[in-house]
Amino acid sequence: MASYHCNNCGINFSGDEFEKGEEIVCPDCQSDEIEKTEAPISGFIKRYWILLLIVSVLIIVLLMLTINGDGQKKTYQINFTNFEDGVKIQIEKWVKENEEWVKAPGKPDNYEDILSAYNFRIKDNKGRRLDLYDGKFYPCPTNQTDTISIEWQNSSKFPLNKPNNTEKILYFEMEAENPNSKANCEPPPEELEITGVNPLPECSLKVTTNKDATPDSADIRISIHGVDGTFRTQRIWDAHGYNEINVWATLENDTTGYVRNGDVFNGINCDTCNLKSLRKTLIQRGNKYGKSPDNKDFMMSFGGIVNNNGNPTFYINGEEIGVWDDFSVEVRKRYFNDGTVFEISDLHINEDNCIIQSIEFTTIN
Repeated sequence: MASYHCNNCGINFSGDEFEKGEEIVCPDCQSDEIEKTEAPISGFIKRYWILLLIVSVLIIVLLMLTINGDGQKKTYQINFTNFEDGVKIQIEKWVKENEEWVKAPGKPDNYEDILSAYNFRIKDNKGRRLDLYDGKFYPCPTNQTDTISIEWQNSSKFPLNKPNNTEKILYFEMEAENPNSKANCEPPPEELEITGVNPLPECSLKVTTNKDATPDSADIRISIHGVDGTFRTQRIWDAHGYNEINVWATLENDTTGYVRNGDVFNGINCDTCNLKSLRKTLIQRGNKYGKSPDNKDFMMSFGGIVNNNGNPTFYINGEEIGVWDDFSVEVRKRYFNDGTVFEISDLHINEDNCIIQSIEFTTIN
């Protein structure tokens, strides 16, 4: 079927191919001013042949990206291997031979390009970013890192045989004693240390540590009577009646255990009993605690001076309660049950050495 154009009336029409010499007339106006035209497809090709050529080349290039130079299809696999102080990302190249996938030997020639295409993002369980160095990253020691999260994006240029894009290394264990210099680690926590045992007026001692200005301060416990003594949060201690001071400290919920000052102070010049001062302090602190048994600071303040000066017996309204631990439990129980509050009504203190023998409270409501 051929295409024609009438120059008289302007219509286009199709018809059988006429042989040379045969007259062709327009089916509308019967004019013989007819010229043969090109088929639409043929005209399109002649006009846009360059564009068609470019598109064809691009299609061929895209097809070639998925095969090797030898015509083999290829895919990749990601593995992670621990070494002394870090983790190495291994990229394996697999090729298809005779309908079977076979691992190619060695590291891919374009290893760095593959790493860049996958755009790895690595973090530890504290949210710290771990950077890649020649396909390796360096975590912190095990006590700072439990889990490592690795994410990557898939690449059409380097297709993976497993389409996942995330991995978790649980409970990473580093063989090296110290982290690599490229690791983004926090400095190890400073160990607790007693930095001073300083005398104060009226035979008192102030104990200081290297963590007094840190959030750990509230968890530090001090004893001035050795590792077997009573550990308390207070820093100022009354030394009356003691000729030996052996200062120790510990940090709760820590594995460092107990640390000591290093010296045992003998011959403390505190044998003279300041009875008046002790009695005044006991009444002030005892009444504060008795009227507010729910106040932890008042309890620690009163309990500290009591335990530093003997192991007295406590009474409430003439009834024997027991020693300090028994008394503090009973006071809080009554306070929370019915709001009972207390005040000191009597004290018995040894005038020679300021050892407290008994303390009596009465209820005031």
